[in-house]
Amino acid sequence: MDSMNRESSAHGSFGKPRTSAFPSTSPDRRSCKLGDRIEPTYIHAGRRLRQGRFIPCIRSGLTNAIVVLASRASCGPSFRRSIVARLAIIIPHLGDVSALEDTLASVLANRPDDCEIIVVLSHPYDDPYEVKGEVRFVAAQPDDGPVLAMNLGIRLANASLVHVLRCGVEVEEGWADAAFRRMLDPRIAAVAPVVLDSGTPSRILAAGVAYHIGGSFVPLEAGNEANSGRTRCRPVLAPYPAAAFYRKSTWEALGGFDPELGDQLAWIDAGLALEHSGLLTVLEPRCRVRASRRCLARASPFRQALESEQLFWRWAGRLGRGRSLAAHALMVVGEAARGMLDLSVAPRAAGRLVGLWLAMKRRSRSRRDPGKLLFPPAAAASMPSSRAA
Repeated sequence: MDSMNRESSAHGSFGKPRTSAFPSTSPDRRSCKLGDRIEPTYIHAGRRLRQGRFIPCIRSGLTNAIVVLASRASCGPSFRRSIVARLAIIIPHLGDVSALEDTLASVLANRPDDCEIIVVLSHPYDDPYEVKGEVRFVAAQPDDGPVLAMNLGIRLANASLVHVLRCGVEVEEGWADAAFRRMLDPRIAAVAPVVLDSGTPSRILAAGVAYHIGGSFVPLEAGNEANSGRTRCRPVLAPYPAAAFYRKSTWEALGGFDPELGDQLAWIDAGLALEHSGLLTVLEPRCRVRASRRCLARASPFRQALESEQLFWRWAGRLGRGRSLAAHALMVVGEAARGMLDLSVAPRAAGRLVGLWLAMKRRSRSRRDPGKLLFPPAAAASMPSSRAA
């Protein structure tokens, strides 16, 4: 334990030299007396955590925390928060406890001031580290998927900006600051972080998502070097589903994410709605998170095809029906050819047929236009389109 604490005191969480936990004027904690109002603050791998009961080093499975008691009155500096948070961090928990704790440890160690953390529990969580004083746990229905869980968490948030994080995603110090600054532009409704591959942090997993008019989507810059200098702030169609920032008012104007389109395509649908309304989603290269490829569970071939077909027919008319139909036919033929190799051609074909039937059945249904509720500046029209051809 001594050697572990010496190592923690020498280096910060990300290899930086440790700075002093408190200002030099902070009185010795031994001067605290019974009856003083005290606030637990902790050192986690050399960094002070803001207002926490007990934040262990969950990732390593070690309780590597040095408790320092600081008085809210005479025995130490005051750490104050605004009554109304400016950011709500939404984490849907779908059953992977280890992934949830990795994300919670990372967020609690690096969170900005004036934020609320909401964990939506589709599966029970016992809170063994007693973080309920710092985290708001909300119960959801056991059969709710990630889209319904995200909708519930955002609906309950008090902040004007919401940040959705999937379990297993880890953040860096100051990751949200650049997104805050970007949101000062009223044309911008969403910000996409750069998602790094946690297995190979020097590589990009996705820098936003593009949508082809034939009905497929592709993660942008996947596999590129993270520090190549080629990643710049620019419009994208939608964030990668692992992490995203949204204005809550815009999300409300959209009517939330559509659970009928599944975990990944609901984000594409929202991005298309925002772009159609003249609002922007931009990539912020200084906002970086780390995620593994397995943080997003892949649906079955049948479900993938069904959701993709519904999304295509929802937007084909607005994106140019003639071009969309031609591109879609080529995409389906290519999908069938690939399906011959992995024996998924039959369930994919069935999914396409069911998706087409559902799309025709619901063809009168369309999204609300957020541009009618939140009229964006005309300058938004000068920004280039984020869709792929």
